Amino acid sequence: MDEFWSHSWHGSTRAKVITAFFENNGRIAPLIATGCAAGAAGLFALGILPMSFQKHQASPPVPEYPFRSYWGKAVGFFVYCIVLLCWKPRKTVFLDALCINDDDDRWKCAALLSMPVFLKAADSLLVLWDETYTQRMWCCFEIASFLHAHPGKKASIRARPTLLGPCFISIPVSLSFVLLSMAFIPADRAQYGSHALAWSTMAALGCSDAKFAQCK
Repeated sequence: MDEFWSHSWHGSTRAKVITAFFENNGRIAPLIATGCAAGAAGLFALGILPMSFQKHQASPPVPEYPFRSYWGKAVGFFVYCIVLLCWKPRKTVFLDALCINDDDDRWKCAALLSMPVFLKAADSLLVLWDETYTQRMWCCFEIASFLHAHPGKKASIRARPTLLGPCFISIPVSLSFVLLSMAFIPADRAQYGSHALAWSTMAALGCSDAKFAQCK
């Protein structure tokens, strides 16, 4: 088994899920999204993807030109979300909420008694930390058992605050909303402060995402 996930049942479920997605797919998602966005921008530049044109008011008149493209922004945003949620890492993970049958008391008791075996079989331990983690004796037992099960070698323990995922995921998501909204702002008004609304929207989205993740 590659990894054992340790968490507190009293913490925010939403924040733990988002942090787990970020921990596993938070690196590959922006890489694939950037490549797809660059490909879409290249296809747009070659005229393969549809583009909108606008008359450029100038003296002397100049011919029509590609006004703006939404392809790179839109493709990058949607690919990032799809990869973040759907990419399947090639590793085995033990998570008690998924691996222990809570409906059958007999199997549940057997799984709890076998917990030290699961911890010994795991190569690393991921701690989804929140303010309630150290207050739970079972969480402390999991860390102590993992350290005891790996004597004589450096135990691989990674602690990740559960607010890490919501905060870091909200950055590219909010930035994507800003870039897409800026694409709809008329060019002749861009220099007069119209973008201030878009940037304030990104800040509000980032704060709301962090606050939303604190709710259970």
